[in-house]
Amino acid sequence: MNKHLNLFYTYGPKHLEDNVTRALIITLKNITPVHLRLFLREVIIPKLRGSKLELQDKVRLLADPNFIFDLQVPEPQENEKFCEGNGLIVGINYSGSQKLDFDTSSDSIGGARPDALVSDSDSELSVIFEAKLWDSLYKEQIQRHYQHFFDPDKADLKKVFVEITWSDIATFLEKVTRQSQSPKEIFVIEQFIEYLDLLKLVEFLSFKNSDFSETNYNYTKLDRFLSFLTERLSEELKLAEYEKNKFQFFFKDISPDNLYFCFDEGCLSCRVVCGSGKKWRAEQLRNYLIQTKDNFKSILMNLNSRLGMDIYLRVHSYFRHSRFRTAWLGNIRGPHQFPDRYEKFCAIFTNPEINSFAQMTKKRINEIFKDEIGQNNAGLDSNNLFPKWDELESFLQYCYFDIDIRIPKDLLIAKTKEELVDIFRKLLSELQSTMLELSTI
Repeated sequence: MNKHLNLFYTYGPKHLEDNVTRALIITLKNITPVHLRLFLREVIIPKLRGSKLELQDKVRLLADPNFIFDLQVPEPQENEKFCEGNGLIVGINYSGSQKLDFDTSSDSIGGARPDALVSDSDSELSVIFEAKLWDSLYKEQIQRHYQHFFDPDKADLKKVFVEITWSDIATFLEKVTRQSQSPKEIFVIEQFIEYLDLLKLVEFLSFKNSDFSETNYNYTKLDRFLSFLTERLSEELKLAEYEKNKFQFFFKDISPDNLYFCFDEGCLSCRVVCGSGKKWRAEQLRNYLIQTKDNFKSILMNLNSRLGMDIYLRVHSYFRHSRFRTAWLGNIRGPHQFPDRYEKFCAIFTNPEINSFAQMTKKRINEIFKDEIGQNNAGLDSNNLFPKWDELESFLQYCYFDIDIRIPKDLLIAKTKEELVDIFRKLLSELQSTMLELSTI
């Protein structure tokens, strides 16, 4: 996804609150009148502390489209101030959980110029917006908006103020795109949601085809998805807390193996990583395959039949001199599709020349792993030898492997969050069972 091709993204200047508010108002101006009124009824009004039904009933979905849109709103005349029946203040932030504690007993000093205004004349309802990119709404500013725009005898600030999030807005707009018949409306909404996503203002919403672009995989989206998934399934599946930007899942009752997520050709790859960083575990797995490779094949066959997804086996090699002098090469002689190349995978992982668990000289490393060094763009020393440290002559070498479950992107694109939770609940549950079985080796 090239951000500079986005309708709202601009070169050069920092994307200030004014820029994002402008993008929001342009988007609201370009959706159908019914959808704009549904936005008022379903996103804003339900957040009110006081009575909601009366205001919701005021929003006439099929009334004439007599709207007013404005930015940097000037103060109204004294006889045009709002009351509880016709005006709202909407504060937009990231979390929606600031819960401002207002004190209207004293005046807040200063003027008031809200970021934007949307008025629905036929429904006799006006909404003024104060937008923040993070959780930075402050009560003095909201109180000034109230004092300058509302009649204090006819409106209680706590009953006219609403706090919503950029994710609330994006979630509603995504629903609109799924049933809209207007190409223009869909395009503007998708551009606005993409803009919010680029600025990291929204939580995970859904996967799109562009997230799987081989030239620019959307790892920001993936990170947010994994965080969301952990929150939803952690208790049920005993998932450990997700560490941001690590793309790993750990099960609390399984050690030491983990799951690693990444994009691959036309899919999201979920990999059961076995033996990574643990020499004793890698050696345990090597010995297990030497003695009972048919047992491991049965485990994978059962997993394959339950998931119905492509499985690949990948061998990776560590080269360790010390804690701070460690190198790595991936996909040794592979990847190996299961079950066709299972025997080849076993032969490589159990080959003492490739998986030595011993010291290996640089010369030997570059002879055995010549192809992988080129494929991995590995760092070389001044003599064009891998690893990159000139002064080091040998490294402890051993291999680990991963079980790569390939989830086709067509199974993920445009699915709702609840649909994705169901898909990954089944996937993670099956992988948890498999990893528990492997942990007994």
